[in-house]
Amino acid sequence: MKKNLMLFGIFAMLLLFGANIMAQQDSTLYKTIRNPSHWLDKPVTVLGIVEEYVDIELPYQEGEQRLTVEYILRGDFGDRIHIRSHLEVPETNTKYRVTGMFQQSAKPNIDYEIIETRREIIEQGPVVEYTGTFWDDYGLAVLIAGGVVVLLLIIFLSVLIFRQKPSVQPAQPPQEPSSGGMEDRPAFSSENDFKTIKVASSPPKTMRFIPGKLEIMNGEDKGKVFKMVGYPNADGSIVTMGREPGSGERAYSHIQLKDPTVSRKQAELIYKNGKLFMKNLSEVNLSMVNGKELSANEQTELKANDSVIRTGAIEFKYVV
Repeated sequence: MKKNLMLFGIFAMLLLFGANIMAQQDSTLYKTIRNPSHWLDKPVTVLGIVEEYVDIELPYQEGEQRLTVEYILRGDFGDRIHIRSHLEVPETNTKYRVTGMFQQSAKPNIDYEIIETRREIIEQGPVVEYTGTFWDDYGLAVLIAGGVVVLLLIIFLSVLIFRQKPSVQPAQPPQEPSSGGMEDRPAFSSENDFKTIKVASSPPKTMRFIPGKLEIMNGEDKGKVFKMVGYPNADGSIVTMGREPGSGERAYSHIQLKDPTVSRKQAELIYKNGKLFMKNLSEVNLSMVNGKELSANEQTELKANDSVIRTGAIEFKYVV
């Protein structure tokens, strides 16, 4: 047991050491491209020269938002990143400091891109931004490899110790037989019914159906409806929405939106005291209710049969 504790302490020290290394890394273009999983869906700030335009589009009508320019930003070490922006068109062969959200691209032949939110022109000259060490480039890989080795040793020693002790199986309480009838399966859309979203079916008894439904207003699933299942807590019954998949028991109260214009954590639907509210969680891909954008952490009440929700390119209507 003492050996296990000692090994666990070493493993914890390795984790802290690696976390400190990663905290010291800044999001330069060189490091962002070479370690994309670390920066995915996080804000980054990079330096580079505008090399060429990919596409320039006209804006929507007044009151609507659209990305207006796409261009390639090149770093000092020849690294290139695709930039999408609704800001003004930048000048080519000019050096900028670009800030935005680093994410996977939905376009073919492009792995990653930055959705630009701020741009600042800087003095002309070479873009010298990488001053990394061995630990900057390989620290995370060394940390993971060392952690796996230590964890395997702990598991191996734990198995040896527990093999020497007799195992006592606790008495299992009798289980009530399930009728298996349709009354045990609430009417709820299956995840196979949709192409643009994903919802789970047959929620556990701890979940609560929220009055009303969401009707999909556009795309391949236009006209389809599904019920909402809330996870109960002190704030009410919560339904989460976003591009990331649901997990665990809360998967039944999560609506996965399969669209690249949606953030991993986009919004929450909160049912409390007989009212349904929508709370925006994204700082990049803002949520909208009846055409009004919600800022980060802003929430608004949804009116039955009179509220249209827009998350990225997907629209829903709250119906009762």
